[in-house]
Amino acid sequence: MTAARRLGGLALALAATAFACDRLASNLAGGAGPEAGLLRGKLPVASSGVTHLKRLTDGIAAQPGDPPRTDLTSELARGSSHVTWDLGADTPVRCALIDADGDDAYTLSLSKDGKDFLVLYRAAPDEDRGQQLRAGRDLAVSGRYLLLSAAGGDGVWSVSEVSAWRDCPKSWPPLAMQKGTPDDESLNLKIWAFTALGIAYVLAYRKRAPDWVKLLGVAPVGLGVAIAVQAVEMWPLTGAQLSRLAGAPFMIFVVASVRAQLARRRAAPPGAAAEP
Repeated sequence: MTAARRLGGLALALAATAFACDRLASNLAGGAGPEAGLLRGKLPVASSGVTHLKRLTDGIAAQPGDPPRTDLTSELARGSSHVTWDLGADTPVRCALIDADGDDAYTLSLSKDGKDFLVLYRAAPDEDRGQQLRAGRDLAVSGRYLLLSAAGGDGVWSVSEVSAWRDCPKSWPPLAMQKGTPDDESLNLKIWAFTALGIAYVLAYRKRAPDWVKLLGVAPVGLGVAIAVQAVEMWPLTGAQLSRLAGAPFMIFVVASVRAQLARRRAAPPGAAAEP
C-alpha cells in the first residue's frame, strides 16, 4: 500500500470519527422528541443577515444573563434581518418561545403563503440584561411559514433558541439550557490551541515519521480555518485580538526556524563551524 493510500485511509477514519462525535453531541444536546416542537433541527428556507442558523433550532438555549455573543447564539446584523422556516403545511401554533437578548423586541409571525404575515407572538424587551427566555401561550394563529424578526434595543440582536408547538408542552422549558462561551474567549482558546498544536507538529515532524504523525498536521490547519471563519464573523477585531492572531503563526515560524538551524548544525561536518 502506498503512503498516499495510507494517508487517505487515515483521513477517512478521522472524518468518520468526527462525524460520529458530531452526531452524538447533537443527539445528547437536543434530538427531536415528543416535546421538541415544530422547529427542532429544522433549517430555514430563507434568511437575511443572520449568522449560525443551526443554533436557532438545536434545542440548546443560553442561560439567563448570558452575553449576546457566545457560541450558543445567532446574531442578527441589522433591524431588517430575518429568518423564515417552512412548517410543511398550514399548521396551528398554540405556544412559542424565544430565548434572546433581553433589551430587544423579537417577533414571530405566521403566513399561509410566505408573503402576508400575521403576528403570532411578540417578545417585549425584558428588564434584565443578557439572554432571557420569553414565551407565549394560548396563541391562535395558523400558517405554514414562520418568520423571526427583531427591532429596538441597543442595535445588537442575538437569539439562542426559537421554538413553536402545535400544542403547548407539559414540561417547561422543553430544551437544554447551557452557559455559553463569549466569542472573545472562544477565539482566544482556538488561537492558543492552534499555536500549541502547530508548535507540537513542527517539533514532532520528521521526513521518515509514520504516516499518522504526518497526518496530525490536519489538526492545526483545521483550527486555522475555524479561526479565520470566526474572525470574519466578529470583524472588526480589537487591537488585542489582531495581535494574538498575528502572534500565533509568528511563534510557530520562530520555533520552525530554530529547529531548522539546529538540524543544520547537527548535519554539518566536523570543523565546518570554525571556518571564517
